[in-house]
Amino acid sequence: MDDPELDTIGDTAIVVLCPEVDERVRRWHVHAPTPGLPSHVTLLYPFKRLADVTDADLTLLQAIFAAECVAPIAFARTGRFPGVLYLEPVDDARFRRLTDELVDAWPDFPPYGGMFDDVIPHLTVTHGVPEGELDMIEAELAPHLPLVTTADEAWLMTFDGDEWSCEARLAFGARA
Repeated sequence: MDDPELDTIGDTAIVVLCPEVDERVRRWHVHAPTPGLPSHVTLLYPFKRLADVTDADLTLLQAIFAAECVAPIAFARTGRFPGVLYLEPVDDARFRRLTDELVDAWPDFPPYGGMFDDVIPHLTVTHGVPEGELDMIEAELAPHLPLVTTADEAWLMTFDGDEWSCEARLAFGARA
């Protein structure tokens, strides 16, 4: 979902936004921009095609996130997948639990189509660049860690072929 060349029209995703982190890492997104998609941690991708998302689905999504507390998220380390630099949340249990709840509610939609046995919660800084450039970006980013943001909502996003857009904002409930 972070690569417009791989995304297809009608793809959807459920993500937790990380606005304060976005301000810090946005400059590296120019290496591999994903139009319309702010910095985030993906909970579920792909989700149902937008045309198949029902009012009952939206109601259940709203209930899942309304039960979630607004709380800070800290990113203190970087990590890598091949060609990808990402930030690791200090406590990834919350993201894993939310992903598990979503998969329990919609078992036909495993994260990343079931491609991975262990889905690692992460915030992509950049992707699709040479390893040497990833080294440089990582070195520039390291002195700014930890980065902290407040998670107060998730978004149901959809891809229209050119960019991602928010279809539903899913507010978290009480403050932690």
